[in-house]
Amino acid sequence: MTATAGIVLIDDDPTCNFISERFLTVKAKVDAPIMVFENPEVALDNFIAMAQSGDMSQLPSAVFLDINMPQMSGFEFMDKMCAMGFDRFGISVYILSSSVDPNDIDKSKTYHCVRGFISKPLSIDKLNDVGFLPRP
Repeated sequence: MTATAGIVLIDDDPTCNFISERFLTVKAKVDAPIMVFENPEVALDNFIAMAQSGDMSQLPSAVFLDINMPQMSGFEFMDKMCAMGFDRFGISVYILSSSVDPNDIDKSKTYHCVRGFISKPLSIDKLNDVGFLPRP
């Protein structure tokens, strides 16, 4: 895969973040910087700092977002991200969750920047299915 502006992983579970980061770099061969956040509020603050710098190219091209987190749910993160206008910068969001609740899947489809819902853990087939990786 070619280099992109970067990827952000947001999950309160450090083990899941480690596994996802290793999968993306080793198995999916993603050639992009990966930033990892265990707290979605910190991730959002980071987006704000990037935007305030005036260089929108610093914003990530993709975000892998967990839903169930104690500080702020993934849906609350999406609501704030959209309210602040970050959704208009072409950031592709992929919900990466252990949830199989149809209501969560349906709710994820209400956000125009959500490109797919992926059940943990990541796999090449799942990344292909949501269009993150080009089909071979």
